Amino acid sequence: MNLEVFKGLLKPVLPLIKFFGRQNRIEELESLCSFVSSRSSYVAQVSLYGYLKARAGTRYVSLIKDPLFASSMKTARDRIFFACLMDLVRY
Repeated sequence: MNLEVFKGLLKPVLPLIKFFGRQNRIEELESLCSFVSSRSSYVAQVSLYGYLKARAGTRYVSLIKDPLFASSMKTARDRIFFACLMDLVRY
């Protein structure tokens, strides 16, 4: 099998390998805050933007450029972020 083809097959799996292969321990409060914040923002962004792309379809780019829609999207992103943050803190 060609090396480039093999790399292409592994490309979707590499983020999972990196995520689950971590052996770093969280031992300080600052590290915990950073971890929870980064995971919350990741989940919020992936959830919101994925949903918007699916619902808007090809009009997604034009909707993002609209100032009213962009401000609504920012508000929604912040609310989802805080919901994710609360879930992770409770967990």
